[in-house]
Amino acid sequence: MNLALLNNSIRIVLLLLLQVIIFNQLRLGPLGPYYIDIIVFPLAYLLLPFRTPREFQFLLAFGMGLFVDLAMQSPGLHSGASVFTMAIRPIILRLLEPRGGYDKLHSPTLKRFKLPWFASYMSVLSLVHILFYFSMEVFTPLFFGVILIKTLLSWFVSNLFIFLIMIILNPLD
Repeated sequence: MNLALLNNSIRIVLLLLLQVIIFNQLRLGPLGPYYIDIIVFPLAYLLLPFRTPREFQFLLAFGMGLFVDLAMQSPGLHSGASVFTMAIRPIILRLLEPRGGYDKLHSPTLKRFKLPWFASYMSVLSLVHILFYFSMEVFTPLFFGVILIKTLLSWFVSNLFIFLIMIILNPLD
């Protein structure tokens, strides 16, 4: 079995288990009507190698989101947010592309691309996922302030955990 495939499979299973068993139970708050959801599972599909076929990226993101939706009883929220995030990923990668381009054999990891690039990449895409998730949860512009506050608080805390996970696991590919 290919080492990259094995590493990505282990990462996917580990992050899904962390999300469902630990982070779904850690809704922080209350801060008035607000709370913080820690969402780290998108890290698994955002670290897929650049050469991964787009169809597989979408299927994997949808499947992972569906798994989290079933565990949280949030019908379609994470799966929709995951698919939307995967649709935005190529745009963000193009905007952040280094001068020499990307080596298609590698993954967009902290160790390979260093902190400024990785922080930009992960921060933008986790913000997209979390904003889409909370927007679909409420599904009305009447609660724009609540959506914005929940998004920013959850995004900040989620990114802290994402960077901790990246430092601890330190994946190269």
